[in-house]
Amino acid sequence: PAKDKRYAETRTKIIMQTIKLGIYRNRDLPFWILIRDLMKDAGEDLELRLFCSHDVLNMALHAGDIDIACAQSRMSLARENRAHGYNLQELAATYIEPWSIITDKRLTLSDLRKNGNVIVLPEDKADLGRALNILRDLQLISLDDGEDPLPNLSSVISNPFGMILIEESRDHILKALTNKAVTACLVPSEFKEDPKYQKKTHRCIFTESFHYKEKPNFPFMRILAVRNKEKQNSLYEQVVKIVNSKQAAAELRRLKHEHIILGFDEI
Repeated sequence: PAKDKRYAETRTKIIMQTIKLGIYRNRDLPFWILIRDLMKDAGEDLELRLFCSHDVLNMALHAGDIDIACAQSRMSLARENRAHGYNLQELAATYIEPWSIITDKRLTLSDLRKNGNVIVLPEDKADLGRALNILRDLQLISLDDGEDPLPNLSSVISNPFGMILIEESRDHILKALTNKAVTACLVPSEFKEDPKYQKKTHRCIFTESFHYKEKPNFPFMRILAVRNKEKQNSLYEQVVKIVNSKQAAAELRRLKHEHIILGFDEI
């Protein structure tokens, strides 16, 4: 029996394929551990590797040190390809966390259409671009429609309600609400439940919500990326299938406290 067990273990190791998947953000690790366990049940071995930045993550993918890179947006991947001459392609969409407009005043979303409101936005380039896109979608501003989906304050070509837009660091953005002159700020929805940021006076007057089919090419959707020549690799189809499963979607909603927008139909 012991001999048969060793044979079975050795045979399993031979059959299982190892796929190296790179992760940028440590807080996404619990979800990918679940995916790794589900992959093992399906007969494939998923090796998780954590990276300190998107730059290093994409460099490793381009060099062949990993097979799949995750947790970056379509917009980030396009910029990396242009900047470094990579030929990395989207394998599948995953999810994003929605953003919210927070205030400590008795306001509604329609009140932002009054003149002179002071709105605080994140100073990080990617976050600022997304915040400005939200204000544009709410028809509060107009943006220059250039090729780059990452606008900045100079991209604002129309501000009909005279909003004063101010940039602030991610860690201090909600503290700006203590300034009586500040009307509201744009933050990731997860801030609403983080004790570090949560205040009794904070009120959410808008939360981003849409189905991926309404915005199939949404530039801020997080994706799985691979080298172009391996986009049709049949081994990766199982990864996508498991990421798109109902079990994975349920785990995402649990981990993110329902603050999630999926980039796929659950199967």
